[in-house]
Amino acid sequence: MGSGPFANENFEQALQLNYSYRNGRHNFHSTLGLSFRQDEEVLSDVPYKSNALMVGLGYEYRVGRHGWMLEYHRYEGMAESDDDFSEASNEALLGYRYYLDRSAIEFTVIENFLNMDNSTDIAFTLGYRHML
Repeated sequence: MGSGPFANENFEQALQLNYSYRNGRHNFHSTLGLSFRQDEEVLSDVPYKSNALMVGLGYEYRVGRHGWMLEYHRYEGMAESDDDFSEASNEALLGYRYYLDRSAIEFTVIENFLNMDNSTDIAFTLGYRHML
């Protein structure tokens, strides 16, 4: 059994709805998610909200094997307190994706804006996707 500030036995549930629309070289996609958790104090006696909303909107322009991405993500704050963790996190993503036959390699830059103190300010990712 774990110990420390991250150890707990809660079970979270979530609902997620995705929608995509493709027209030639243009691909639009969206995500709406809602998570549910037990209202419990986990980090430094800060109570969690019992649910949190997530919204994501994205666009990809694709030419042949090359795709350029632009996305916006908004995550509702997780804490019931009056600090930065109770405020929403807003992220902008810029990315490039190179498509192979049944997979893709992508590089993204994610920037947190509006509230800089509740998540990583900037992140760089290198990923590999494979279609089963």
